[in-house]
Amino acid sequence: MGFSDDQIGDRNMTNRNFIFDNEETTQFGHITADFPIKETLTYKPVDFRVYCQIIRNHFFSEAVKVSITRRNSFRNENYETAVKDALDNLAQQCNIIFNVSYNPKVKKFTFTFPINVNMRDQTIFLVPELSERLGFAQVTDVAEGNKTGERVDDSPDPKETQDKARALAYDTSVVIVSSLSQSDNNTIISGADYMASLFPTETGSMEMRFNQFGLEPPSMIMPTFATSLPTISTTFSLSTFLDNNTLTDLKWKDGAFIIGILRGVDVV
Repeated sequence: MGFSDDQIGDRNMTNRNFIFDNEETTQFGHITADFPIKETLTYKPVDFRVYCQIIRNHFFSEAVKVSITRRNSFRNENYETAVKDALDNLAQQCNIIFNVSYNPKVKKFTFTFPINVNMRDQTIFLVPELSERLGFAQVTDVAEGNKTGERVDDSPDPKETQDKARALAYDTSVVIVSSLSQSDNNTIISGADYMASLFPTETGSMEMRFNQFGLEPPSMIMPTFATSLPTISTTFSLSTFLDNNTLTDLKWKDGAFIIGILRGVDVV
């Protein structure tokens, strides 16, 4: 067939098997013969037999995107279609077929995993926004044990949502934002670098008051090694106070997101 000895790899002389190894770790491997096919065979042809063997214990596919427009994002059926399309793209890459289904009666999503005795601990990793929208709360690892999410209402009441957000914000009272980077120019509390305090508002959001630091916004000094990287990652910690004024990590069962502007200044 024109494949060279380097492409075929090690040969088992006992069974006279030719081994083609897939060098790709996340998808199919494509091998093109180095030489043209031979018109005459050196040996008498026999039945062509081929099998695949898993030689790596762990396999992680490349990430696939779930795309949906804002107009279609309110109906659960549209999410079923969007996730199916993403899983189909995954199947085209690695030949592992996952599926997702939506039950409109109970309004729940369920993932289906392939049946393969050679595959264990099959897990689908979701970003937090998608996992929450599909009814899996903040659980981003979906496996056989939790393949069905909770009920997801695709026709939420805006007033009820705002009332719940307002109650959650006022119950939290105040959120402390700390920087986990190398250094900070603000007060240090609880072993972290204090940056700002967030207070509840009538809309149910937590906001930093404009007059909290006067005219100077909170700032921090990035580690020196970060200047040589193409992207600079910053890590923040959110904390809140218990009834006994003990500072603890903020833990909400409901999801949340942060909106703001992080502006960099080159300090010479």
